[in-house]
Amino acid sequence: MTTRHFHSDPGRTQAEHPRSRATLPVRAGAPSTGLAALQADAGNAAVAQMLGQPGHPLSAGTTIQRVSKKKAPKNSKSSSEPAPKSDYEQALDYLVQQFPSLGKLSANAVEDILADAGVHAGGELVYSLAEIRGGACNEDISEEIQKSQYGPQFDVTGGGSSDWAAGSVSTAHKELRQHKDNQWGSDTSLHHKLSRSWLAELAKKAEGDPAAKPFIDLVDEIRGDLNGSTASITKVLQNIPANLEFGPLGEHRTDDPGAGFDFNRTASGSLTPRSAHLEKAGEIGNAAAIDWKKLADALREAQKSHRATNNGALLSPPNNAGWQGAGQKWNKR
Repeated sequence: MTTRHFHSDPGRTQAEHPRSRATLPVRAGAPSTGLAALQADAGNAAVAQMLGQPGHPLSAGTTIQRVSKKKAPKNSKSSSEPAPKSDYEQALDYLVQQFPSLGKLSANAVEDILADAGVHAGGELVYSLAEIRGGACNEDISEEIQKSQYGPQFDVTGGGSSDWAAGSVSTAHKELRQHKDNQWGSDTSLHHKLSRSWLAELAKKAEGDPAAKPFIDLVDEIRGDLNGSTASITKVLQNIPANLEFGPLGEHRTDDPGAGFDFNRTASGSLTPRSAHLEKAGEIGNAAAIDWKKLADALREAQKSHRATNNGALLSPPNNAGWQGAGQKWNKR
């Protein structure tokens, strides 16, 4: 068996084995060395010029293999680019530019105004984006802005903003301002009997407890009262109609309870039937071990009482007998 020897002299190797350069395997992925590395760094033209110089050992009989540089693919998009906006979001951006007053209102207020103007229904556009940009609903929007120039005012007891209110509750509040017994004009709030902050904490407990299913079932019942709301558990609880009361602005109350409970009482000082059910719910919800079924039943009874005394209306009408005061100073009797 004959052993083939390869020599380090390139010129001699080319002469003795003229096909050796073509037949030697090339390892994929190996780093470039020698001429290939020089080609990659300096370019083909520079290497050709160097090899043409007299005296260079590879100046004759050397074939230069071109090194191609990969080009970045065109139109490649970064994975970090934001998703395109929906037609509803584009319409909202456009309308806020056309009607700057919308930009000063809460998200709920804008949603209600545009819904009342017939722009959308539940976040789905009624008009096409092109029609909206063409001004098809501008007149209706202007009219609704004028009707809601003060914007719905909501109770801020417990901190936070007015964005707690569901669209149906916001609309009902606005309608109550036109009620014959409203003595506060546009300076009104919706007051929570069980505070918003307490309800938010209750929602967290329910979401983390598998035994809370009876309570979650009640939340789904309340969704039906809110026109099929798909909002979070927290927001649904903060919009239980039986727990809301139309009244003066929170900052105009001299007896604002803060994050405490705010139940109604009769002339004799006892709790009203609805408030009695809500008080019971508060006691059960404050227990170390919550009985979720009993809690759900108490809130369900409060809601039943609310419906029975309000002819099915979403919110209770103004109860002037329950308030006393004047101007910017009011308190519950």
